Amino acid sequence: MLEVGRNRAMAQHLDQQVSFVEGNAETLAFGDRSFDAYTIAFGIRNVPRSDAALREAYRVVRPEGQIVLSGFNPFSLYGAKRYFGRAQTPPWNGNFIALYRLKDWLTLLGFDVVGGRLDGYAPPFRNEKWLQRSAFFESIGDRWWPIGGGVYFLRATKRVLGMRVLTP
Repeated sequence: MLEVGRNRAMAQHLDQQVSFVEGNAETLAFGDRSFDAYTIAFGIRNVPRSDAALREAYRVVRPEGQIVLSGFNPFSLYGAKRYFGRAQTPPWNGNFIALYRLKDWLTLLGFDVVGGRLDGYAPPFRNEKWLQRSAFFESIGDRWWPIGGGVYFLRATKRVLGMRVLTP
């Protein structure tokens, strides 16, 4: 879990092999090619320079490693609420990065986008009654409005030319 905006790194060891780190996404305190997988969950929108955060992710992921990103889709009902709404609380006060722009950045860095999904088609209502009334959006969203999901998930693989991964 990477929480952006903090300047200090803090690890909480849950067991011998898994640890969670909080830190600044633009300047990670890890060596080159340190991770097999890297996840940025809704954090890329809070970074002043999103391209710098993705460049850092490229640096710390090993060749053929995976990166998983999630974010809010500006071309959805969530994006409309952010654009027309007056809420100054998260997630409505952050930048919603378009999926095509994120894919372009990943391609320029040397990632190969291998999968993705949109989800969250229901309108962002606060009232439980209205959420239940609009629940049918979730079942028909993929078919009738495929680009209109409020949340996207993207998986990419780091490609390095001339590199062959050998298993032990």
